[in-house]
Amino acid sequence: MSTTVTMPKLGLTMKTGKVSKWFKAQGAEVAKGEDLFEVETDKITNKIEAPESGILFQIVAPAKTEVSVGAVLAVIAAPGETPELLEGGQAPSAEGAGGKKSAPSVQEASSPAPAKSVDVPVSPAARRLAREHNIDLALVKGTGPDGRITEKDVADFQASLEKIKITPLAAVLAKNAGLDIRNVKGTGDSGKITRDDVQRALNPGTSQDDTQDVVGGGGVVPISGMRLAIAENMSMSLQSTAQLTLMSEVDVTPCLAFLADVRAAHKKDEAFRVSMNDIIILAASRALKKFPRMNSTREDDNIILHDEVNMGVAVALPEGLIVPVLRNAHTLGLEQIAKASRNIAEKARAGTLDPDEVSGGTFTITNMGHSVVDMFTPILKPCETGILGVGRVVEKPVVIDGEIKIRSMMGLSLTFDHRALDGSPAGEFFGVLCDFIQHPAVMIF
Repeated sequence: MSTTVTMPKLGLTMKTGKVSKWFKAQGAEVAKGEDLFEVETDKITNKIEAPESGILFQIVAPAKTEVSVGAVLAVIAAPGETPELLEGGQAPSAEGAGGKKSAPSVQEASSPAPAKSVDVPVSPAARRLAREHNIDLALVKGTGPDGRITEKDVADFQASLEKIKITPLAAVLAKNAGLDIRNVKGTGDSGKITRDDVQRALNPGTSQDDTQDVVGGGGVVPISGMRLAIAENMSMSLQSTAQLTLMSEVDVTPCLAFLADVRAAHKKDEAFRVSMNDIIILAASRALKKFPRMNSTREDDNIILHDEVNMGVAVALPEGLIVPVLRNAHTLGLEQIAKASRNIAEKARAGTLDPDEVSGGTFTITNMGHSVVDMFTPILKPCETGILGVGRVVEKPVVIDGEIKIRSMMGLSLTFDHRALDGSPAGEFFGVLCDFIQHPAVMIF
């Protein structure tokens, strides 16, 4: 029985979604649980898995199509089944859903469309044989007088098709596209025509992934999916806010010692993992409770102060940056923050976040400590008042009490919306935050 694939509802507020990419071609075999297509909303881009195994019989909503939640996107057919073709948003008919139609044979799948009118004479026997085998007479070369197509010509043409080796999936794909497989060069075992061969024949001169970067040469990479959403959000943020960035270096030598002590105390617990970023999340959530104006969002001409700290934690992905939200971070201890932040980061990398998990943030942290970056100017997430940029930790000579000592220094960058608060209170918040990071024990009080 065939299965319809519909636009999923990925969040409570989601009403529509855009199919940004199909990972499988029409006619391809799909397995339950593997990535089938990608959905793009105004907040997130997610990969959606195939609900069942079978053949991707029809793609109803091609890439770049925006549809409502619940609309039909594709039909997956069971082996040996040929459902009715659907128009966008339709459901399969009872006959199609029940799979009562028989599957096409390899010859039927690989043959061209039904016979068309031709300019050369055709014998009645040749026409009958062509109809029986669904052969386009325009492709048959006649050997009779004045180029007349004889029954033998049609039989020879049919025999040449039967000698062609082609995989069942490639045959279905070729039939759906009306492709004459005699013109397709097979690259499979013993010259067998594969699905990739058919796709190349249908799209000459293109690769299987037209969004792939060109290595060692020029090329065009379209701005789409997550990259497009990021570009639009960043442009809107810079155009609609008055952004100012404060920068400072903090001595994290005591913080690193504290982190080492915490790890040593839990060394027998393999599941316990705490990072410097977890300490920074803890410090920022505590500092934000002391400065509610920084823990705010802007709506039209209003500044909304929030009681809860919903911390956005930026996660880098191959296709861009996503900011899942750690809710009520101010109520969590260090170990809870470590587990929660690791969980949302894993979901982000797996592409299983829903729009609600990237919404409602009140402050954001973006960490480039893994790179060679010391300080940078992070861009505000739209509507938020502040974002903290974290640079790498570097050992440097520092003057302490008149003596030069080697200390571990980390660069911090705070970008804030100058419309929501002035530089002086922003500097006070930044100072408290730096103090918390330099001396984690201060956060207890």
